[in-house]
Amino acid sequence: MNEPTPATQRVFVWSDRRTWPDRYPTRLSEPGSRACDGLAERLRDSYDAVRAFHGCRPLTIDSYIRDGLKLADHEERTRQAVELFTSARPWLTKDAVEKAAAQQSGIDNQRVYACWDDRALLQYCGHYIIRGSEFLQGIAARLHCQDLLEQVGVPTIIDIDVPMSFISIGDLQGLACEMSQSGRSRNVPISDGAFTLRRPLPPSTIIRHRTVTEVIDPVNGMRPYRYRGPHWPDSMTASADR
Repeated sequence: MNEPTPATQRVFVWSDRRTWPDRYPTRLSEPGSRACDGLAERLRDSYDAVRAFHGCRPLTIDSYIRDGLKLADHEERTRQAVELFTSARPWLTKDAVEKAAAQQSGIDNQRVYACWDDRALLQYCGHYIIRGSEFLQGIAARLHCQDLLEQVGVPTIIDIDVPMSFISIGDLQGLACEMSQSGRSRNVPISDGAFTLRRPLPPSTIIRHRTVTEVIDPVNGMRPYRYRGPHWPDSMTASADR
């Protein structure tokens, strides 16, 4: 059986009602209910992929274009943290940075997180776009140098079409329940659903990358953060006020 090409594959996009099934239950269904389980199975059978979004602040976009979306590697990110923090703050030692790294949770190691709705990233989860990964933010907080994370990289959203085979049935059930609770109005409500990937995504799944110029910062009293630095070549822009 031939794999669907990007031009022919059926993609579910949360924010675009035109991609939704013609019929689906509209009741306050809970995860594990028959309605949610049935809709999750329909999604798996009817679509090749689900559009998702990953917020980050990478130093270069080239690795995404070349390698796709890789899983978090805490050893590699610890080395990045040592290089960044010790070069910008000479009084910080390699040992101090590594000690702060060792105190971080490993919950996101060898995983990558994405969400169904880019509006949620811009409105509620902007700290990942502003300062990068949870792991690096935790190290910076221990060392009192969170500001350094805003001085490197470019605030970015990566749009990805995640193959159904990469999404767990539990995550699909969560998506299905959100669908059933959303009603049928033309304006699709913001989904706050997120999910975990435990396999890297190949470059072919990346649809586009966007430089984020404005985003709400939940770590700083829900104030807007505005970025005025360089943009990625050939990228679009995104902002919380669109």
